[in-house]
Amino acid sequence: MEANNDGFLSWGRWTGDVLVNGTPVTLTANEGLHYVTGIPTPAASMPTGGTFTYNLIPGGATRPTFANGSDAPGVLNSASLIGDFNRQNVSVSLSATAGGSTYSGTAGGPISGALFTASGTATGTACSGACSLGVNGFFSGVGASHAGIVYQIGGAQFGATSLNGAAALAR
Repeated sequence: MEANNDGFLSWGRWTGDVLVNGTPVTLTANEGLHYVTGIPTPAASMPTGGTFTYNLIPGGATRPTFANGSDAPGVLNSASLIGDFNRQNVSVSLSATAGGSTYSGTAGGPISGALFTASGTATGTACSGACSLGVNGFFSGVGASHAGIVYQIGGAQFGATSLNGAAALAR
């Protein structure tokens, strides 16, 4: 449904027929399997110190979708990541609009090699209080010049669904 790249990272949203735990499922245009791919930064090229800010590459995001396809795809308004290679952790901030509501959140977590995971909270209309924000990603390029993430905004307020997307960032 959506696909793009910048030479280091490729990202998109797959719709149509997929297998989920061996069971065939058809994802509609309002749903999708969001992805970001690339070659992870080799260990010898990972920064051993310093703090770097990564910003969303122009056109570097999929249109976020609710897992149950209840609304048309939305838009990722903004995304940034701070890689603190002194402390070996990341901090992610993002804002997405879907279903007539805007969701904004922050998440933090550890760097392990070229990979990272982050968890935190998000706010938005469907969040009475706070929703969860989960981010998984990796660094790519020489010196970790790029970062790719997939994210999920959810929580009890969302019921059985979540808001999902992917993004490509560079410093």
